[in-house]
Amino acid sequence: MGSLPQNLVAGGLIMDPEGGPPISLPTKSVLLAESLAGWEPELVSDLGLRGRVAVVSDATPEEVLGARVKRGLASLGRVIPILLPFHPKADLETAEAIMAQAGEADALLAVGSVTINDLCKYAVARLERPYAVFTTAPSMNGYTSVNAAITVQGLKKTLPAAGARGVFLDLKVLAAAPKRMILAGLGDSLCRSTAQAD
Repeated sequence: MGSLPQNLVAGGLIMDPEGGPPISLPTKSVLLAESLAGWEPELVSDLGLRGRVAVVSDATPEEVLGARVKRGLASLGRVIPILLPFHPKADLETAEAIMAQAGEADALLAVGSVTINDLCKYAVARLERPYAVFTTAPSMNGYTSVNAAITVQGLKKTLPAAGARGVFLDLKVLAAAPKRMILAGLGDSLCRSTAQAD
C-alpha cells in the first residue's frame, strides 16, 4: 500500500501568502495521492469521524469509488448508505432527503464531485455534523469552500455551508473521470482570476 503523502493542510493551518500568522481553516486534511485504496478507514478516523457515518453518492461515484469507501469504513462502525438517483439535482428537496436519511448519523462522507459535495456540505451545515469528501472528478475547485450552490424553488442560490474536514483526492480515480469533467475543472481554474474579481 505504501505510505501516504504529506498532508497539504497540516492541522487545519496554512501559511498566509501575505506573511501574516498562519490561517485557520475548517479543513484539517487535504491528501492527493496516486492511490488512496486501503487508506479509507485511517483517513476518516484521523479526522475524528467515528460512530455512524452516512456515505452519500449516486450511481456513478458509487461504482467508481463509493463501494470501496464503504467496505473500508465498515471496520470503523456503522455505515449508513445514502444512494441518490442517477444524476441528482443540487436542490433543496434533495438536500432535505439527505438530511432525513442521515438523521441518526454522527458524520457524513461525500463520495462524488460537484453536486454530491454541494448537497452534503449544505446538509451538514443544517445538521451541525462534520463531513469529509472523497472526490471522483477534478471538475471544479469548490471542495473546500464554505458555500453551496443549491436550487430553491427553481432559483439557484449560493447558501452557507460547512467546510469539509478532509478532502481526499485519488489520482487514479480522478484521471479516469470523463474528459468533459476534467475540462470543466480546467475551465473553472482558468476563469477563477477574473470570476473572483467580478
